[in-house]
Amino acid sequence: MLKLKKIYRKVLRYNIVKKYKKNIQNKNFTIISSNCIGGLIYHDLGMQFKSPTINMYIKANDFIKLCKNLKKYMDEELIEIKDNIYKFPIAKLGDIYLYCVHYKNFNDVYNKWNKRKKRINYNNIYIIMSDRDGCTDENIKEFDELDYKNKVIFVHKRMDNIKSSYYIKGTENNDKRNRIINITEYKGKFTGKRYYEDFDFVTFLNNRGV
Repeated sequence: MLKLKKIYRKVLRYNIVKKYKKNIQNKNFTIISSNCIGGLIYHDLGMQFKSPTINMYIKANDFIKLCKNLKKYMDEELIEIKDNIYKFPIAKLGDIYLYCVHYKNFNDVYNKWNKRKKRINYNNIYIIMSDRDGCTDENIKEFDELDYKNKVIFVHKRMDNIKSSYYIKGTENNDKRNRIINITEYKGKFTGKRYYEDFDFVTFLNNRGV
């Protein structure tokens, strides 16, 4: 059943992905993302991962610290954190934590991280964040002030005072957290599009963040 579902999704996404690959012009960029969105974008474009922040999420405070001092953190050694709560590896980079949700073990995390961080194109960086994983309104303001031209934060409500914000309709989380839902999820059973794809990321990448 799961295999059939994957085939079904692949069929639904065929023309969507084909269009992305046809229209992308910027071919050598690094996406630093707070969750799996960056990896999904690279995958759909059929491009090599030129970022270490693949298949993981980073909590809001830590992600902003990482972006503020990216080169400094890339010089830090990745350390394994033993934790019985999570069923996936946790890594520590200096004073920030990486929740490596799509990795089997720390060795895999360590090797992929060190290989991919060498590919970072510091002259063509895009920062992508979502207002979840502990994100506060203050974090959103901090993100907006980051010294990067090419950045976007996906939010659960209109924030016209935040220049880098992008509101995705229908992503309000109605629980007590009052933040955005997981926008890597599909919008419905009969669509090949995920929520974050309401944002034209190909144009974003081609136009250097404009």
